[in-house]
Amino acid sequence: MLAEAADLALADTQSEAFRDSIDTLVVIRSHADTSPRFSHGFGSSTNPPKSVANRLNITPKRNVYTWYSGNMPQYAANWASEKIVRGEMDSEGKMGVPPWIC
Repeated sequence: MLAEAADLALADTQSEAFRDSIDTLVVIRSHADTSPRFSHGFGSSTNPPKSVANRLNITPKRNVYTWYSGNMPQYAANWASEKIVRGEMDSEGKMGVPPWIC
């Protein structure tokens, strides 16, 4: 589902160049990976960012899978913004709840 949402968001940009420029993919840790209490029968991945990147057919330099926290989407946005300003990152894809592309 993350890959499908990201693919739709990327399609909205109408830019293959943007898709190709994503050098960091950040996935916010899911409930199911945090505690067995939240497990489900839909399968899982040992590396969710890599799995999403494979489905999007992109090869980011960095795949980041965060820890779980209610403020993690904002923390990840701040982290990525700082890296972009310092020239350490060009663009990133971020997904979780909600998925978005920066």
